[in-house]
Amino acid sequence: AEDRWGVGAHGRRDRPSGPAKATRPYTRAVRRPYGAGWLVRVGLFILTFAIALIAFRNGVTVSDRPSVEGAGVLAHIYYSIGLFVLAGLDIGVPEDGPVGMRGMLWVAYFLAPLITTSVVIEGAVRLFRPFSMQRQLRSLRGHVVIVGLGRVGMTFLEVLREHDRSVRVLIVERDVAHKDVSERFGVIHVCGDVRSRATLEAMRIEHARAVVLLTSDDLTNLEVAWHAVQASPKVKVLAHVAEMRLRKLVSHSTPNAALERVRVF
Repeated sequence: AEDRWGVGAHGRRDRPSGPAKATRPYTRAVRRPYGAGWLVRVGLFILTFAIALIAFRNGVTVSDRPSVEGAGVLAHIYYSIGLFVLAGLDIGVPEDGPVGMRGMLWVAYFLAPLITTSVVIEGAVRLFRPFSMQRQLRSLRGHVVIVGLGRVGMTFLEVLREHDRSVRVLIVERDVAHKDVSERFGVIHVCGDVRSRATLEAMRIEHARAVVLLTSDDLTNLEVAWHAVQASPKVKVLAHVAEMRLRKLVSHSTPNAALERVRVF
């Protein structure tokens, strides 16, 4: 793309020629930092464990382990942790001891398996999410690809959604901090380097209605624009070029049928 527009010799930014090393963008997209949900679960785990341990230490006995009252602290810790795995099926139900302590142990009996179940479900969702993302990408037809989700990209997405809420939108952005955009605007979010072969394939440009390039790197926008018009004879391409000198170079380049489908602004 750089040689085509005659900008490679200016050395605005030194970058290796050819596509970047292929990565799996949809796999990277799900490697997200643990959020508040996990902190809540950890807090509930500590609270539930403490409640069970306090109840055992204060003389609560269970139906299948009557000797638990006289057991040591290590045994009480073992039984408290066991609630998260077997939900008390191995030791029976609270049977004797102070009423308040029995009530606390019953609370732990119900909370522990719920916490474990929520963790297992969350783990399963994270495990199978990449496969779900691949199915979504394969089904894309007539979609709009937006590359770059900075201030300009967010504004464009908001305006697009105001005018057409039915069109399918694919967002390509390297920053995982924008993961909430998927739920907020109902879009597919691919996290990866737009110059990599895997990310370009995930964009499914040959089936797209339009590709909008709004990254902060003018050369990246032009490079991907050239790839887009080569990949599809019908796709419309809009590329943001902030540097006026570079924009003039593009506008005065040799006329080309493919380049005429690229609108630079």
